[in-house]
Amino acid sequence: MTGPDLITGGKMRRFLVFFPIVIALALPAAAMAQNNYVGVGGMIVLPEDSDLTDSTLPGVSGALELGNSGGFTAAVGTGFGNGFRGEAEFLYQRADIEDLTLSAFGLSVSTGASGDVTVVSGMANVLYDFTTRSKLKPYVGAGIGLANVNVDISVVGASAEVDDTVFAYQLMAGAQFDITNTTAFRAGYRYFGTSDPEFDTTTGEYHSHLLEVEVVFKF
Repeated sequence: MTGPDLITGGKMRRFLVFFPIVIALALPAAAMAQNNYVGVGGMIVLPEDSDLTDSTLPGVSGALELGNSGGFTAAVGTGFGNGFRGEAEFLYQRADIEDLTLSAFGLSVSTGASGDVTVVSGMANVLYDFTTRSKLKPYVGAGIGLANVNVDISVVGASAEVDDTVFAYQLMAGAQFDITNTTAFRAGYRYFGTSDPEFDTTTGEYHSHLLEVEVVFKF
């Protein structure tokens, strides 16, 4: 039994249209506000390992070990004047596959798998900025959206690429430092998760911890 037997294909569902829809829904609210902004940033991606199960292989499970990597974000948002702000966000993150371990009947075998997992998501976020007497303002937030989880894996000379589009959510916390009236710097942490992606008969997981920095331009 090889790794691709556990992660089998199907028709690849590409994730192309939902983020523009989220943007279109957010723009009317932004047009009525006086505190609009765009933000771009990078992040360190610290993914959790993914447990795998296959409905055709009872008693067999897998663990996809993922290594740390990077990602980036771009967002457009608006403040509502009461500490709250809303934003539509594009988020990309990537994690390297370090190994795939298969377990059955109390025995585990390392397959030496390689490849990567990429997650592209469109999120609608609501955040709250705490009022302070300084230029440093803490914030907390949460978001929901859709994410396309793509797995490109190679095991013992065989390869497979599969993907699924699933519900996504995140929790965020950090701080913003106002450099000028129109420019700010943010640093924060977020926990990102999805509902379990399904790749034909195989079900997986995706959860990650993200350390991010972002430059914000207000208008």
